[in-house]
Parts: sequence; structure tokens; C-alpha cells
Amino acid sequence: MRDTKPKAPIAVVPLLLVAGLLAACTSREDTADLRPPVDAKLVAYDSCDHALTSLRAAVLPYVGPWGIDVSGGDSFRGPGTTADGEDKAAAAPESATGSAPADPYSTTNVQEAGIDEPDIVKTDGKRILILRDNVLRVVDATSRQVAKDIPLSFKEDGSGMYYGATSMLLSGDKVFVLSQNQGIYEYGNGATDKMWDGGGGLQVAVVDLALGSVTETFHFTGNEVDTRQYGSVVRVVASSTPHLRFPGGEEGDSPSESAARNRDAVKESTIGDWMPRYRHQTADGTTNEGTIGCESMKHAFAYSATSMLTVLTFDLNAPLGDGAPVTIVADGQTVYGSPTALYVANDRRAFTASAPETGTELYRFDVTQPGQPVYAASGSVPGYVLNQYSMSEFEGHLRVATTTDPWSSRSMKKSHSGVYVFKQDGQALVEVGRVEGLGKDEQIYAVRYVGPTAYVVTFRQTDPLYVVDLAVPTAPAVKGELKITGFSSYLHPVGPGRLIGVGQEATTTGMSTAAQISLFDVSDPAAPGKLADYEVAGATSEAQYDPHAFLYWEPSKLLVVPIGPSWSFDGSADTAGGALLLRVEDTGLTKVGVIAHQGADLYTSTITRSLVIGETLWTLSYTGLKATGLDGKNELAWIEG
Repeated sequence: MRDTKPKAPIAVVPLLLVAGLLAACTSREDTADLRPPVDAKLVAYDSCDHALTSLRAAVLPYVGPWGIDVSGGDSFRGPGTTADGEDKAAAAPESATGSAPADPYSTTNVQEAGIDEPDIVKTDGKRILILRDNVLRVVDATSRQVAKDIPLSFKEDGSGMYYGATSMLLSGDKVFVLSQNQGIYEYGNGATDKMWDGGGGLQVAVVDLALGSVTETFHFTGNEVDTRQYGSVVRVVASSTPHLRFPGGEEGDSPSESAARNRDAVKESTIGDWMPRYRHQTADGTTNEGTIGCESMKHAFAYSATSMLTVLTFDLNAPLGDGAPVTIVADGQTVYGSPTALYVANDRRAFTASAPETGTELYRFDVTQPGQPVYAASGSVPGYVLNQYSMSEFEGHLRVATTTDPWSSRSMKKSHSGVYVFKQDGQALVEVGRVEGLGKDEQIYAVRYVGPTAYVVTFRQTDPLYVVDLAVPTAPAVKGELKITGFSSYLHPVGPGRLIGVGQEATTTGMSTAAQISLFDVSDPAAPGKLADYEVAGATSEAQYDPHAFLYWEPSKLLVVPIGPSWSFDGSADTAGGALLLRVEDTGLTKVGVIAHQGADLYTSTITRSLVIGETLWTLSYTGLKATGLDGKNELAWIEG
């Protein structure tokens, strides 16, 4: 049945995109003359009609022959220009649903302890869950057998869309599966806009392991940016764009004619074309639908209206409901979750035609309460962030490491990197300290914060590892620097004064030659050094790009890193690829072994994940799941597929 009760408007909170922010993001190499606080004054729309008029006007400068264009190309018009133109008994063996395991087990490698991140494999020490091809496989860790394969397809919702499961989270017997629409959107000529009418680009499915089936789904008209889990509470950051049907680009149209037709379509849009929509469906067929309301929408003095950011909140101990959305008129690509907040970073390089210098906008959502988050503050920082590890919150301050982009700067200065410190003041993230000039003419390859210290790797031809002291937020300072060939693209603390780096060795001219795992001594911030490294010629590691592939099992000092097949394959176990096992000692790295998987070829058998349960090491590839001892030598089980 369908719930036809009217829905209360969902709060939409403002985007703080003050025009002066971007102008203030200049590339300076001094630590004085900090930028003034962000003007966080909000302006409310008088009505939904007022909101529609303003949104139309804000997006029109970005409409070209092929729709919305923020690339800065020939069709781009910057702001300020004219805009004309399954059952419980059968779900799993008893051991998989019993009391908590006695054996310790590893969890997903995450940035902040206690804040989980979505991945393709999860375990609670009793069960191993594997996500692949829209099937959730449940493996009993005790019997080392498949307990159940749970299809993730749900009742047809009428959209005709195919959803590809991408990642999941686990809380008790509930699995929260994230999927993204893989269909083709049909526009124009009377075709149905399936994404808009069918239920969304993002799908969430809740699987109850006790029942062995999907119990709820939630669709949202947008794409997942990233997701974090706080206990049983999951917060999804999604980005959506206006659902405008652009008629331009037909055969015979000139670029100017197409652009004009597209701008006319914007002028004829309704408020419903702008607001994200959701659909919640339960196993009994009950469907609840809604649209984020505009009645209480607020805005800042300047925004593009080309996208919206929404934070959805779900408690896995309760029905999904409407996701308790909080939306701002903004864009964002990178999410960092601290114990108290979600931060979203928006790289503004696409908007360089409208700003003298590029920068990254920062949005803070307070998540200290279990329900709907509170939009708290915004600010901006020069340059752009590499990934979530570029940001960290410590003792009430946000630290952000960025690299400037000279090709987006009118001054065309050489790129350099810096670390900036912010403190919330009202609704503004105010910069209170900075240190710049790191890696001139280079870019950041890795960042890791450990307490009041930041470790920053920049690279072009050599790899400076910088140690930045942030103990005094208003006076950050570089304490030490280590220059070596190659680079690390992931850093991981492995005890006091020790840091592991996963990356590439390189020639003095910057050409990569081998996958490299390094052990750094950072006990003396003023004199960091490299104690040891292990190389595999011609190879790379997935852990370079995805930290979820990295495993450090502290009880055994065991490091497990996946290594892909080497282009210089010589028949050795190392160059064939697999999971490389190293023992991390105080002054060195000792090879324990290499685990390989059987498969049709080197690439399908490439290991992508590893985990530990008790004295068993499990490794996962596309061809199957293998259990071995912690030395990697004794095969205990092989589960194909």
C-alpha cells in the first residue's frame, strides 16, 4: 500500500558561499595576515516562489549548449555575466548467530577509531560478509563454510533501474548496503526521466541477517559522496543536481541556439525540478515518498545552484523513514568524519572563470546527537584537498592540508602545499593558524595526523616527508623534513615514533619503479628517518589508493598489503602478486610470506582485502576467499567465488 498522508516540509539549511571567500583564498607563503572571519549571515527566502526565482537566476550563468557547464570552457559564463542566451532458522549455522566470539578480530581500516566506513567486506568475528555482484555472501568463520548467499534485489519499484551494490556497513544483524543506479536516464521527446520518476540514483538496502533477506530500501535522487557509521547510526552524504530537461543540442542547432533553448528551459522550471526526492519501501510493499521542502530554505549572498548536498541519517535499530535529511545548496566531493562532526569539502577549481584564485569550501555538520545533524558552520581554505586524510579534528580545531593549483590561478605561481588550522566561531570556520611553502612545485601525495602532529608527503621527483607541529594551533610549524626518492601515498602509525608508508620507489627524475613499503622513524620530529623498506619491482598496491585494503594486526605486529601483478613478472611469488605479509619490528621489516589465490589469470586472482579472526588470516580476491594461519603458509580453507 502507499502512504498518501501529506509530508511535513523537511528542513533545508543554507549554503554559506560568501563571494568574498574565494577572493580571500590567495596563495601566500607567509604565516601572518590571516584572513578575516567568514561572514555567516543568512538570508531567508520570502516564499517558494522567491526560492525558485533565485535558484533559476543563480544557475543560468552556468547553462550552455549541453546543459549545466562548470568546466570553464567556451560555453561557460561566469557569475556576473548576462544569462541570455529470506527465515531465521536457516539464515546461518548456530555458531554464526551465537554469543560474541572469544577470539579477537580485525575491523575495516578507518581514519578515525570508532567511526566505521563502508567497504566490500565486513566481519563481526563470527561472520564474514562479502559484497559482490548484488549478492551478499555470509561465511561462517568457525566452520569456514558459506552460510548463505542473500540476493540484494528488491521488489520492482517501477523505475526499471539497475542498482549495483558498492559497499556496506554492519550493525548487529543489520547490514546497510549502498548501491548506485547503473541505468541510463531518458530525457526529452516524451521519454520518462526514470531517475526522477522511478525513485533515485542512490539506493540503500537493509538486510536482516537473522531473516536472510532485504527488509527495506530507500531511494534518493542523487549520488553518494561518502558515508560514516557512528554506532548504529549511519550518515550518508549525497549530492544531487537540478532535474532539468535540456532541449538544446538538437541536430541543426548552433551552440548559441542550443544554449538559448536550454536557458529557456531553466526559466520554465518548477520548484519540484530543483528539490531532491526520496522513496522508502518496506518488504510488505508500503511505500512512502517525499520531496525536500523549500518553505524554510535559506541561502547566502552568492551560490551557483548547480548542485545540492544532503546529509541523510538512518538508525539501524529503527525503520529507515525519510532519512531525516538536511540539505544545503552546495557541492562537495570529500567527506571527513570526526567524533563530533561531518565535514564536507568542495573543490572549487571548476569555477576558476569566476574567481581570481581557487580554493576549497568547507562545511561542518554537528553529529553529536543521534538524530538529524545540525548544519554548524562553513569556511574556505586555499588550494585543494587530496582525500579525507587531508582533514582532521583535534581538541576543537580542524586541520586541513592542501595543495594550490597554479593552472587555476591568475598569478600562475608555482604550486605549494600548506596546513591550515580552523576554529568554529558562530557559523564560521575561522582560520587561526597556517604553515605554507611545503613542497614547492610539488603536490601532496599523503597526509596523516597523529594527535598534534601532521605528517605530509609531497612529491614531484623526490619525496619530502614533512613533520608539522600543530600543538599550538595558532602557530603551526615544520619541525623536520626527510628527502628520499619515491613517495608514500598512504601513511599509517604503527606505534610510538613509527610510521608505515605504502607507495612507490622512483628514480631521481620521478619515474615509478616498484611498489614500496617503508618504515619511518619519527620519534624525533626534527630528524625523521627511514629505517627500512621492502620493494616489489614493477608492481603497485591497492592500498596506495584505497586504505581499506591495508591491514596492520597489532597483536602480531603483522602487516598485510595487497600487491598487484608486476609488469616485470619473473615467476617469483612477489612479482606474481598476492598478499604480502611483513613483520613490523622496531628497526626493520621482516618478510613473513606471500599469499596467492588460484584463478584464471593473475588479475582476477589479485587479492584486494584481508582480515584476521583469532589465529586465522582471511584474504579475499574476485576468485574466492582463503583462510590460512597468520604465517600465510598453512591453507585452512578455500571458498570459491
